[in-house]
Amino acid sequence: METLFNKYAELIKTGKWQYYPYVKEFEIYGDDYCKNFIHQYVVKEGGKDIPMVEEYLSNLSNERIKHILSCFLLGIIIYDENQSIRTCIDAFLKELPSGKRKESDRERFLYIWMLISVFHDFGYAVEHKKKDFSRKELSSLLKEMPQRFNSVPSIYNKNLLRNYITYKCCRFNCYDHGVIGGIKLFKELCDLRRERVKKDTDHYWKEDLEYDFAVAAWAIACHNIFYINKTEDYHWCYTQMGLGRFVYSDKVRKISQKQHPLFFLLCLVDSIEPLKTYSDNSMLHSINLDIQSDKIIIQIDSFPCPCIKTTYMNKVLNLNEWLIDTEYSNNALNIKLDTL
Repeated sequence: METLFNKYAELIKTGKWQYYPYVKEFEIYGDDYCKNFIHQYVVKEGGKDIPMVEEYLSNLSNERIKHILSCFLLGIIIYDENQSIRTCIDAFLKELPSGKRKESDRERFLYIWMLISVFHDFGYAVEHKKKDFSRKELSSLLKEMPQRFNSVPSIYNKNLLRNYITYKCCRFNCYDHGVIGGIKLFKELCDLRRERVKKDTDHYWKEDLEYDFAVAAWAIACHNIFYINKTEDYHWCYTQMGLGRFVYSDKVRKISQKQHPLFFLLCLVDSIEPLKTYSDNSMLHSINLDIQSDKIIIQIDSFPCPCIKTTYMNKVLNLNEWLIDTEYSNNALNIKLDTL
């Protein structure tokens, strides 16, 4: 069992996180470095100079950016070290049209996971009201969202996205960062692809990329739509606003590791990534991670503070209600994965 810090260091050292060539130093510990890395890797090396990067990235906190890059690395580690998750993802990707691209399953995973993990929280710039966003723009972007390609469960659709936005506006007076981030990312990446396909010979811009964009956009758009227990005060708001299928009494398991593996991976990683709970880099030294064939074991006996430990434990244990079996024993969190 290794610390998360050591696992990240080993992955960075091998360079196996790269989809695009990147010869510069990579680390997730310096505040300024994190934003610069996204500019260098996603924009400069990847050619994705979409407006979202310039407009939204500068409005994200350093803590949020560190969480984003930590999710990026953690997802790759889980994909590499757990065969069942990797097999499910590879099988799903084989069903997506690939055009004339000649790349391995892992390379395509790295491309789509980069989009999902790096952009999944960009919408906070709107949710925190640092960037304006209009109802007219929302309606326009929702119309352009494509079909789901079974990348998320069937209960997630355009009406659901619209209803959840209405709920967030009503209850919290803000938009939802996931929905906004997902629908905006799809539009901007498609616009960029159509503009670059005849001009940019350094990158692949054929039409089949829009399938990858769609998978990433739907995962991002849906990842923050919470399930709510019917004992909670606001469950009636869900019912009134067309979100009744997200109200549960015991457990609800709609997101399948086998059927929706990339969405499943995002939900899992976003929940167990520790810098989201406490942004000090010491957290990466406090967590020991063991990824086995049928489970992920998170050892948490060396946490710096009992309050942080409790907060993190509760967040991970909450997976038991809506995603996958999770339990706590002997100072370790055990997340039980499906096996093939």
